[in-house]
Amino acid sequence: MNNKENYTHPDDSILNAEWVDPERPYSGKEMQHHHDQFFKSLRMSPQFVCHEACGHKYYVKENGVKFKELKESETLDVGNCSICWKLRQTPRHLKKNALDFIDLYHEHFPDLEHPVYTYFSFEIERILYVWLYTENF
Repeated sequence: MNNKENYTHPDDSILNAEWVDPERPYSGKEMQHHHDQFFKSLRMSPQFVCHEACGHKYYVKENGVKFKELKESETLDVGNCSICWKLRQTPRHLKKNALDFIDLYHEHFPDLEHPVYTYFSFEIERILYVWLYTENF
């Protein structure tokens, strides 16, 4: 499984990618390994924020501003919400797809302290974080 080849990019965003069915079954441990490698490639931390005002929760970049704020704070609600900010920057023709992936992400990852990975949930997570941390609009 290659993190960059599971979807094709017909347009200008991973949000427009077409689903590619897995060629074989993947175990939970295998998917956890793919998650770990993906997070390592994006320099993600196991720390996450939870914004009460909007309900978004997500992992933060290792040694990023929110990572440092989390270390100094006693709450998980630090700074402004990166998901809300990214939604404001996302072009209008991609917003519905972005909102759909955000909803799917929160549905499949209700507990970020104990995530459970399947092929589908990993792909949702991968798309969300590629959009959130690597795409520039």
